[in-house]
Amino acid sequence: RGKKVLVAFSGGVDSSLLAFLSSKYAKETLLITEKSILYPDDEIEEA
Repeated sequence: RGKKVLVAFSGGVDSSLLAFLSSKYAKETLLITEKSILYPDDEIEEA
């Protein structure tokens, strides 16, 4: 509680749950999604 948290966010169930819980209990939450040639642009936007 009261900490700042950085979440590697893919848009999947695991990272979505972690983002939700972090937003409830952390002082501040920042979600990041990396753009990669392995994932199409529309998949990144959907996340």
